Amino acid sequence: MAEPLSSPEPFCPVQPLIARIAELERSGAAWSLRASEVRGLLGLGSADFHRRLYAAQQAGNRLVGLDSAGRSFAQENVGELVSLLELFCGPGVEESLARAGIFFPQPEQVQLMGCFLGEVGEALARHRLQENEFSAMLRSFASFERARVVYREEYFPLDELLQRSASRYCGSHSFGLPELARANARRLLEYFFRKHVLETEGLFESLYKTLREQAAREGYVPRQARAEGQAGERRAEQASPGLRARRLLGLEGGELDLRRLKSRYKTLMKIYHPDLNPQGLRRCQEINAAYALLARGLAAAEQARGGAGWATRRRSPGDGARQGADVHLQQLPDGLGLLLKLVEHADAVENLLIGEEGVDQVRVELGAAALGDDGH
Repeated sequence: MAEPLSSPEPFCPVQPLIARIAELERSGAAWSLRASEVRGLLGLGSADFHRRLYAAQQAGNRLVGLDSAGRSFAQENVGELVSLLELFCGPGVEESLARAGIFFPQPEQVQLMGCFLGEVGEALARHRLQENEFSAMLRSFASFERARVVYREEYFPLDELLQRSASRYCGSHSFGLPELARANARRLLEYFFRKHVLETEGLFESLYKTLREQAAREGYVPRQARAEGQAGERRAEQASPGLRARRLLGLEGGELDLRRLKSRYKTLMKIYHPDLNPQGLRRCQEINAAYALLARGLAAAEQARGGAGWATRRRSPGDGARQGADVHLQQLPDGLGLLLKLVEHADAVENLLIGEEGVDQVRVELGAAALGDDGH
């Protein structure tokens, strides 16, 4: 990293910039700053600004160079803004923006994603299938695919889940600009959806499976599709997911425990995590799914030795009065089930994070991998 232009001042040198971002947010528009405005807020002269950008480019900096002088910065590329500010103000910039709620470092992104998956999982756990409503949707649309989407949008509106997740995450933190932090947390979750790190198909897999079963009973899923689905399920049952997961992680031999699993996971994520390897997203999702499957198996064995599981304690008292069949936590995708447990035991999240020792954290467009996302 290049040397800062001056010694750290007794106050945060980026406070004028933080204040400007807050002002833009209060106006009702998502904040956006051109590099020239950033330069002015930092009190830098044009010649000095361009000289340092050129020096960074010549030194091989992949995120900061002369082209940075023509960029605009917003929440989606806030990592690039942090890199630019660090060049001129020193490494304390990231912490200042994080305290304000403008920038979420990698561990915070994972925690935010955990809050969202927790909201989804709790909503699924509370939900009892409205069979009559879904039957009406099937009759109305005469299409299972359309009916299942409408059903999910009716009972699990994504906007509400995003908003509750952002509030839940920010409620566990103390940000200097709490309203801005909530808005930025929501934008980051939306960004994960746009980049397919999060996808409704995988998040609501258990719900869609239950709806498909009802649609098949009512004749809205073609016979061939039902037969193919049943054959696929038989093939999946014959295979050994645990063995495949151990093979994928390179853990075929020896006794498996959580310490060994975590150690191997961290080693692989240092190679494939999108923050370090922009081409590693798909592989990262496969690693997360394998980790989630094995970790869930270890947790289940531990619960069997220690008594009832945590999921049985999270059901609402009034659930029994509702119509239809339960969508149980046990039906959730393995990665989602694991993350729900991590949300309940937040300190465990840190144990899964990749340590920064010896790793050059390169900020790329993808902020974080979907921990436990199966990639569907």
